[in-house]
Amino acid sequence: MPCLTPLGPPCAGQGFQPPRAMARRSRATGALLCASTPAEARAARADQPIPTQTNGLVQTVVAAATSMLRLGQIGKPVEMVQQPLVDRLPCGDVPGIMACITEDFHQRAYFITGDISEKIYDSQCFFADPTVKFSGLTKWKGNLKLLVPFLIKPKIQLLNLEQAAQDPSVLHWTLQTSLKLPWRPFINVIGATEYVLNQDANQIVQHVESWNITPVQAIQQVLTPARRETAP
Repeated sequence: MPCLTPLGPPCAGQGFQPPRAMARRSRATGALLCASTPAEARAARADQPIPTQTNGLVQTVVAAATSMLRLGQIGKPVEMVQQPLVDRLPCGDVPGIMACITEDFHQRAYFITGDISEKIYDSQCFFADPTVKFSGLTKWKGNLKLLVPFLIKPKIQLLNLEQAAQDPSVLHWTLQTSLKLPWRPFINVIGATEYVLNQDANQIVQHVESWNITPVQAIQQVLTPARRETAP
C-alpha cells in the first residue's frame, strides 16, 4: 500500500493472486524462499517480478504521481515516528518477528502511519506491490509520508497471519479509506503481504503485496467519485 498507489473496491477474481499460489510458483525458482545470506537475498529481489499483472502505462502514471508529490509536497507534512536504536532479535527468533509484525498492525497500523518496527527489517528491504518495486526502508517510509495526508479516516484490519517453517509468512488484511480529493474516491481493498526473512540476520528482506484488483482497476477507482453512502 505505501508504494503510492491508492486502491479501489474489491473485484473478486480479477487480478488477485492468493499468496500461497505465489509462494508455490516461487519455490520453482527460489526467488521467495528464505535467503541464507544477504547476497542471496539481494540477488533474489533483483529479479523479483512485480507480483500481479501490470503494464508500462500504469508504472509511468505511478512514477509521475510520486514525483509530483515529492516536488510539490501536497498536503500537510507528516512526521514519521523516530525510533530509538535497538538490538536486533536473535537469529532463529521467527516467532519474535511475527509478534512484531502483528504488533505493528494492531497497535501502530503501520500501513497507514509508517510507524514500523525497523529492527526487523533489512535497511535495503525489497518492497513491491502490483504497480511498483524498489529497495530501501527509508524510501518506503518516505513514500508513505507523502501519501498519509490524503487519507481520510483510514481503517486497516488484520484478517490472519500464516506462518510456516520454510515458506514465506503471509499476512492477510483489508484497507478502507477515502482520499482527500475533490471527488472523494472511496478505497476498499483486500490484500496480502508476504514477508521473506534472511535467516542469518533474522531480518525481513522482502515485503511483497498482492491485491484483489489489477493496477488499471486501481487507477480507475481512484478516478471514480464515491457513492453518497460511502463518502465521509
